[in-house]
Amino acid sequence: MHKEKMSVVLMGLSVLTLVMAAYVFFTQQSVFGIAGTQWVLVSIVLGVYAVFVVNCPCCQGGSCCSSEEKK
Repeated sequence: MHKEKMSVVLMGLSVLTLVMAAYVFFTQQSVFGIAGTQWVLVSIVLGVYAVFVVNCPCCQGGSCCSSEEKK
């Protein structure tokens, strides 16, 4: 999967989990036994990972350790 597509999918999941957090907040019913603040934390993690995927050298076809090994 291309890094742009993966980033869009992860960002979409981040927004979906944020919607789940809002649902839990307004209805006071847990979804899958997870509280609203936990949904917000999952949303933040997915958003940060989506940004990381775009900028990660491993996801761009390179190696994370290639620059360290050359030194």
